[in-house]
Amino acid sequence: FNCTRSILCAGPHMHLDQDQLYELACRYYARCWPSFAQATRLSGLDHYAFGVELGERSIPRQYGLTEAQEDLAHARRQ
Repeated sequence: FNCTRSILCAGPHMHLDQDQLYELACRYYARCWPSFAQATRLSGLDHYAFGVELGERSIPRQYGLTEAQEDLAHARRQ
């Protein structure tokens, strides 16, 4: 999934307002299509705000043991 907001809004009849981008990013994320970071970029929100949007839609974060281990390894390198 390598998509930017400008590509999604580039069509001649396609104009998405900010709320539509939030919804689109959340729906894609719920289907495990983009990563959290990619969906966050698509929405134009920061990580916290995008997490709130997911919560408002009752969409769980895709965060398991592998992601936790990667986060711990990254934190230890800092």
